[in-house]
Amino acid sequence: MKTENRRRFLVKGILVCILSVLFTSNSMNGQSYPDREQLPNVKYKDYKKPNTPFPGYLETFNEPLSGSSITRITDSEVFGVKNQRLRHNYSKDQTWNSDETLIKMAGYPAAILDAKTYEFLYWSSIPSYGRWSNLQPNIIYGTAGKTFVSHNVKTNKRTVLHTFSKYASVDFGFGEGNQDKFDRYVGLIGRNGSDRTLIVYDIKNNVVTGTKNIGSSGVLDWFSVSQLGGFAVVQYRDNGLGSREGIKSYNVKMQNEINVYATTQHGDLGVDAYGNEVIVEYGNKPEWDAKHSLYMARLDGGGSTLLFPYINNKGIWGGHISTRNTNRPGWAYITEQCCPDNPVAPAEIFAIKLDGSGTIERYGKHNAWPSTYLHETQIVPNRDGTKMIFASNWGNATVMNQNAPPAFVLEYPQGKQDLSVNAGNDVEVCQGEFTNLTAYGKGGTNFSWSTGETTKNIEVNPKKTTTYTVTLTNASGASVTDQVVVTVNVIPVANAGNNVSIVEGELVTLTASGGTTYLWNTNETTASIEVNPTETTTYTVQVIKNGCSAEDTVMVSVAPLPIGADAGDDVAICYGEKVILTASGGSDYVWSTGETTQSITVSPEKSTQYEVTVSNGSNTDTDTDVVEVVVNSCLNTDLPILGEIELSVYPNPATSDITVKVSGIANNTTIRLYDMLGRLLQTQIIGETSNNAITKKINVSNLPRGMVLVSLFQNGKVFTKKVILN
Repeated sequence: MKTENRRRFLVKGILVCILSVLFTSNSMNGQSYPDREQLPNVKYKDYKKPNTPFPGYLETFNEPLSGSSITRITDSEVFGVKNQRLRHNYSKDQTWNSDETLIKMAGYPAAILDAKTYEFLYWSSIPSYGRWSNLQPNIIYGTAGKTFVSHNVKTNKRTVLHTFSKYASVDFGFGEGNQDKFDRYVGLIGRNGSDRTLIVYDIKNNVVTGTKNIGSSGVLDWFSVSQLGGFAVVQYRDNGLGSREGIKSYNVKMQNEINVYATTQHGDLGVDAYGNEVIVEYGNKPEWDAKHSLYMARLDGGGSTLLFPYINNKGIWGGHISTRNTNRPGWAYITEQCCPDNPVAPAEIFAIKLDGSGTIERYGKHNAWPSTYLHETQIVPNRDGTKMIFASNWGNATVMNQNAPPAFVLEYPQGKQDLSVNAGNDVEVCQGEFTNLTAYGKGGTNFSWSTGETTKNIEVNPKKTTTYTVTLTNASGASVTDQVVVTVNVIPVANAGNNVSIVEGELVTLTASGGTTYLWNTNETTASIEVNPTETTTYTVQVIKNGCSAEDTVMVSVAPLPIGADAGDDVAICYGEKVILTASGGSDYVWSTGETTQSITVSPEKSTQYEVTVSNGSNTDTDTDVVEVVVNSCLNTDLPILGEIELSVYPNPATSDITVKVSGIANNTTIRLYDMLGRLLQTQIIGETSNNAITKKINVSNLPRGMVLVSLFQNGKVFTKKVILN
């Protein structure tokens, strides 16, 4: 518990000061409670109808059983309505908001009251089965159609938190559901006609954690998550242990079904005196046969405990149970509704300790007489159990004929306590972690924890979320208790994705999942990162969720680029010139000259072919290519005429076509066209004719403009003409 919640005192005028002297009380977290009595030794008296008139609006009077004050807080005339149900909703519906400054009544719209003065403030159009947030004072959660929403009571603004598109509608537990006390998980019922699906929704992370389809068979009573969020619980109307009978629990993934109990009656989900999550309910024939009126059963399947033993073979029945006292676990608040002439706890409001000891605290009489269902008292305590809201017709005939009676608030007087204890702030740990709990107190010296340890400081290692209770006792035997919740967060499942293979130079995106924040060994903090490794590399990501972390790795295998040797285009040079040959397609090169650089410089005296072998580092794969360097005598001012061979080219300059005329050839020969850098542009074959002469027309329209060399190769000799292309 947080320290600031431990010193809230209710001061209601001089009456409280007087009553704090007159009544000895128990104390927890700095609050006072009535003297504890032990069943079955309680001496109940016959119920007597109050001899005072029906209380007026905001009228406060003293309740003689415990010295509590009771105030009527609703009135149809003051609120300006006739048919509105001006009472609270139900025993499972917490009426006070998270900081206990506002009170919510039933109905749509709902009346919102000042929780200190009980005066009407305004109407608010709350969502269906709206439940106060346990953390945000102005927020109510509820459903609307197929959506789960949050509603601000002051602004009347509604925000859709999640749309459940698979269902025609979703329902908040059939009116008996609650989110856990941390506003993390909530149980909803998805409906498609008569088909029903149980849904656990994570409000904090906006994700559905589990679903279970139960079809249309069985009479579903309600569905809810437990108070600490450890379980999802479903109750069917029929008693038994069949698939659609009794009470069953699951984890929040809707897995690990446990048959909690066979008897199903009115009850609520709470926490017992030892920190176990339980359901507390009125009993039926099996419990009556065992001479008990109530029972509690652990949601983890750890067994059940009978509560409220019979007194002189008489018990209680027909009332309601509430454990909405979330800041005072270990207790359930009860109203006996059977009948005013019942000899045991007639028309009484009381709390029972959830440890099987039969310890109770008696608060007063609700004075409601049997009528319709909406006239039942349906007690709801505030979060620390010092105030209770209930409905009552006071046995008044006029009120009993109305749609519903007004609401009342019972307040137990609070006074300063000389004995106090503080268990420290609530703690969150990761699975497997240890944590130290330290208690602080005054007025006593003897500390004892629910673990059995008797030191101020203890070390714990819970496997699941656990509530630890510390008790401080003074020399006279008086004691106070406080509790601290150690929330155990699940270690996230880190997933860096599947291993991938790429070719050198490629980019690849790596995407991690399983957390809310991420940290890669590249120092990037996004779920997805883009990498471009030059060699096979393993990447590590740290996944973090709820303060807990896990790691995963992913390997990016880098394959070398495929080898494709390219020695470059064939080139022509003039005799005596040099040319640079550059290969590509790999990382290592070996030329036929013996050189091992990517580029080499050559100056052959005659036309020569050069071969290059290309590889990639240690890779054994290789490839080869050949480039030819053609040597021309073009640098001579007067080209030699050898023998009787003659070469002529016209027109000169030319535009689209040139005509090459050769005479004196004895066999087929080759005409090549080069630019002035020696790059081969075109090759033509010409053949011998009857008069040893040939004329060949060559299209040059696609060649670059400028000077072009036309070369004839014959008998190992080269003849060249220069042509200008315009």
